[in-house]
Amino acid sequence: MQKKYISQGYTLVELLVTLSVFAIVMPMIMNSYDGRPKQREELRSEMVNLLTLFQSARASALSSATVNNSVPEGGYGISMELANDKKIFTVFADLNKNGVYDEGVGTTEKIKDMTVTNPNITFSGIVDSVPKEKINILFFPPNGSSKIYADGTDASEYKDMTLTVSYPGILIETISFNRISGFFERQQIFPSATPTTP
Repeated sequence: MQKKYISQGYTLVELLVTLSVFAIVMPMIMNSYDGRPKQREELRSEMVNLLTLFQSARASALSSATVNNSVPEGGYGISMELANDKKIFTVFADLNKNGVYDEGVGTTEKIKDMTVTNPNITFSGIVDSVPKEKINILFFPPNGSSKIYADGTDASEYKDMTLTVSYPGILIETISFNRISGFFERQQIFPSATPTTP
């Protein structure tokens, strides 16, 4: 009578096959938990919100919207406080035509604002040329003509400003403002490309 031998372990071949399958499947599982799509959507959403905020200032000027039953003498502006990590964007009515957003002074009235803390949002264009703490873009009724002020000083010789959002290897988007046309344009750029001011 022959004795039956029961295997008490795995062979080397079985272990190698198991490890190979694990090595193939694991990256697929990790990709399903990749946070990049979520980060990309967050950045895109932030850009859309900023673009909408910027456009609302010009739209208010074009429609000659009233504040306290009159059209603001200085039109409607976008105040951008860029000095700190927390960037604050405010759409305001310039009641005394001084080109500056003076919160709480009575010379301006805040319409809406947005705070950006995302470190992937950077600025170029006028911000590089005129490194000021506060930049304002003013739009004047009824045709929406514009001026740029840097810390209250007329900086309209600078024709454009670009706001860039980037996440390395995922997304580069820009919002460009052209003072001559008065339009904001949003553009997506391939990650390998370098954003340029249009």
